[in-house]
Amino acid sequence: MTQSPATTGLQFARLTTLDQLWDLSEGWDALIEHASDANTFLTPAWLLSWWEAYRPPASLMAISASLEGRLVGLAPMMLKVERRHGVAMRCLRFIGDGTFETDHSTLIADAAEPERVHVALLDELLRQPWDVAVLANVPESSHLARVLPDWCQRSRLLAETTSVPCPLRAVPESFEALLASLPSRFRTSIRPTRRKLAGANEVEFGLHDDPAELGAALQALFYNHESRWRAKGQSGVFVKPQRREFYSILTRRLHERGALRFFYLKLDGRIVAQEYCFAHGRTVYLLQEGFDFALAQQNIGNALRSHVFEYLIEHRYAAYDFLAGVSRHKQNWSDSMPNDVTFTIARPTMKGRLAHYAPRLIERAKDCLRPLRDRIKGNRAGATAATAEAATQ
Repeated sequence: MTQSPATTGLQFARLTTLDQLWDLSEGWDALIEHASDANTFLTPAWLLSWWEAYRPPASLMAISASLEGRLVGLAPMMLKVERRHGVAMRCLRFIGDGTFETDHSTLIADAAEPERVHVALLDELLRQPWDVAVLANVPESSHLARVLPDWCQRSRLLAETTSVPCPLRAVPESFEALLASLPSRFRTSIRPTRRKLAGANEVEFGLHDDPAELGAALQALFYNHESRWRAKGQSGVFVKPQRREFYSILTRRLHERGALRFFYLKLDGRIVAQEYCFAHGRTVYLLQEGFDFALAQQNIGNALRSHVFEYLIEHRYAAYDFLAGVSRHKQNWSDSMPNDVTFTIARPTMKGRLAHYAPRLIERAKDCLRPLRDRIKGNRAGATAATAEAATQ
């Protein structure tokens, strides 16, 4: 494969061990400070904590790009063998993909030439041995999302996209402005909720910021998050020991970076609600939340969120990102709905074509068979009704 103009002057390295990535971490952090579309999900604190905790059945396959000895780009990838339609395929994914925690993923590129570096990293990734590449949860506004369609077409690759909304709230200048922007029936419940809680309890809002208390704070989060699922006789996400380990490792590293924003609401000294957030620049991201489900009727989750927004307003943050997925409580608070896009890219080989076209053929077959299925169901329903009518005669 000939060198493309985008790669001119760049030096590339393939990183296949955790030690190699840790050795790169200082330059990696420096790159994040000057990267386009940067966020906490792209940092070594996040991605390497994830790898250490989950130990996925995959191989590291990161690509670094340097210019005159300075890191200007990084593709934090891993390679997994996955079965698709009964066939084992080599699947290229972002580190952090697969556990529904890592959003806003992308290739990391210096802001001076982001599109050139993105294309150069993509060209290098194309030289690696994979059948299908799943670039999940790429912000639709990112440089990578803009260059990928043309790059896929130019490289004669097969591509499809899916998207997921990520509710977002621009932080207003005042709490009054925030309340005025909320849905009317929801807005009018915020102040009465806080008054009732304050009238019946000693209310304390704050941040878990003492390293000595972070372990206990996490245990409270695990317990309160699970309380909703226990009430339904089910298990939540924190039943998995790998996820608890990930949060334990991540919390320490985010705190060391000054990025952790772990909010709590206490009633009479007891933690009853928490939001596990982190900050990057002027944006705060909501990763996880939990509250004592026995107090759900007291609206403690929204009471905490209102305190969080007062904090964001006071500290002049610009945005509060609810991350991927839509729910009623996110919709009540958000004021925009940007998307993360997943690009599924296949090579024009036998395996790649199978991965790309098989879902379409299966769906087309279902569409063709649906009228026959409905007719059979109708005949069965008619026969059942006739049998029931005959039995009554």
